[in-house]
Parts: sequence; C-alpha cells; structure tokens
Amino acid sequence: MAVFASGILDSPIEYLKGVGPIKAEILKAELGIYKFSDLIGEFPFRYVDKTKFHKISEIKADGDIIQLKGTLVSLEKIQGKNRRHRLVGIFKDSSGFIELIWFQSVKFLEKSLMENAPYIVYGKLSIFKGKKSIAHPEMELISANNPHKPKAYEPVYHSTEKLNARGLDNKNRRKLMKVLFEKITTKDIPENLPEYLCQKMRLISRYQAYHWIHFPDSQEQK
Repeated sequence: MAVFASGILDSPIEYLKGVGPIKAEILKAELGIYKFSDLIGEFPFRYVDKTKFHKISEIKADGDIIQLKGTLVSLEKIQGKNRRHRLVGIFKDSSGFIELIWFQSVKFLEKSLMENAPYIVYGKLSIFKGKKSIAHPEMELISANNPHKPKAYEPVYHSTEKLNARGLDNKNRRKLMKVLFEKITTKDIPENLPEYLCQKMRLISRYQAYHWIHFPDSQEQK
C-alpha cells in the first residue's frame, strides 16, 4: 500500500468536489475508494491518444474507438418499448454523417446538448447493415469559453455499469482526478527514497510520477 503524508489525502472521498455522499457510496462499494489517497492510487489500465481525429467517411471497422470533430446538427427524443426513451443525434463533419445514440440520462442530455454546435465526439463505432453509429459517446463542446485544447494521452480507468449509471464514467473520473491534483502539492506525496539516491539516479519526484501516471503528456511519461 502506498504511503502518503497525513493530511488532505486522508480526507473521506465524499469531501472531494464532484463526489458527495451518494457517489461516494458507489465508489466505496465498486472500487474500494474511501479516501483521496485511494482515488489517486486507482491507476489507469490504458491510455487513449487524443491527438488524432478521424473522418466519418473513412471509418470502417466495427468496434473501433474513434474521435471526430464536427457539428451536432439535430437531436430527437424517441419513445421505445416500455415507455423508455432514447436520444438520437445526427453528427456531421466535412466528409459525412453519423448517428449518436443515448439510452441513459436522456433528460439531462436533451437539455445540455446544443443543436448546430461544434463538438468533439469520442466513442466506440458500431456498424449495422452499413449504418454507422456511436452509443453513449463522450461529448466536448467547442466554444469561446471552452476552446478545444489538443490533448496527448487520456487515462482510461476500470469501470462498472453502476459507476457509469451514477455519473462516474471515465470522463467524470478524469474530472475528479484533475480536481484532486489541483488540491494537493508535492508535500502531500513525500519521497520514500533517500535524497542522495534520487539525485544519483536522476529520478523525478514521487508527486510528478503520480501525475504522469494519470495525465501523461507523451509516450515516455506513460
């Protein structure tokens, strides 16, 4: 078990901004995350290269993880069986169109997503009878207040259906991790090796190592 300085990393996870008591119980039950220190110790199992964008006309392999840049041209709420609704969006780029589908959080997404607005879309491609779609894609609005900043590698964390249903999907887990790193400093993650050895081996600080694990800027930092 990793050893940290007593202090902020000993704080109960429900006290982290964006968590609260309900989400905290899910994190405890599903991942054994009780404190801030447990969250920072929950490492990604892989990374996604967010520097690359695909063209809709060029994507062909069912199951590929893709990233698109374009415009959400329409949204429609459709009632299915058992009065359950789904939200269907049409997204376009300079090369074509693709369907986006959500079966969860329909009311929230219907209010928060904007038609005829530019977005970054990320998700898993599905092709059925030649029709391309992405279910539950991550959506990033591009605006003057939220300009798209090119990313290098984004962490992917282990998740479950319960976590996703409670707003603790991979996107929001990244947000929580960023909030946590904004609250801590090098003093909260002290060195556990002698100073002379760190200097001799030219090792980065323990704090920097944890930061790179969660948010690497290059292949070498992963």
